[in-house]
Amino acid sequence: MADKLDRLIKDYVTGNLDRQIQSRVNSITFKMKYKSKPDNLGIRTAYSGGSEQESALLLQEEIDRAIETDSLINEIKYKKYQLETWFGTPGKRTDDYLICEERWKKKSPQWYIAQKIKFSEKTVQRNYLALKKSIIDWGELEEYI
Repeated sequence: MADKLDRLIKDYVTGNLDRQIQSRVNSITFKMKYKSKPDNLGIRTAYSGGSEQESALLLQEEIDRAIETDSLINEIKYKKYQLETWFGTPGKRTDDYLICEERWKKKSPQWYIAQKIKFSEKTVQRNYLALKKSIIDWGELEEYI
């Protein structure tokens, strides 16, 4: 059974963290752009007090500010940053990332992962558990203990 940290690693490797961030951004943008405007008793006014370009720019600035200050987006980005620290950059991935990618993204069994990266099954398991322990110890992700 997967614990919280396993699910977080799985979400990172499969790209779900990026999708969660994008979904939240889209949600905030939709709420800001299409929020209900006050009804003027059905009367349409010809002049709203500003140019259309100016109001669009102000709306975009308000959306950007709301996205920057959103606590859920910042929390997900922080978790993603913590995992990127342990897995390395896309050009220089570690063996730990390859183990996690095979396990979570490609759903490979333990013996296949061991053959692919030329480790024993026990070493693959030990490396994965050591990675989880180091993320918990140094990653400041206390809620995953």
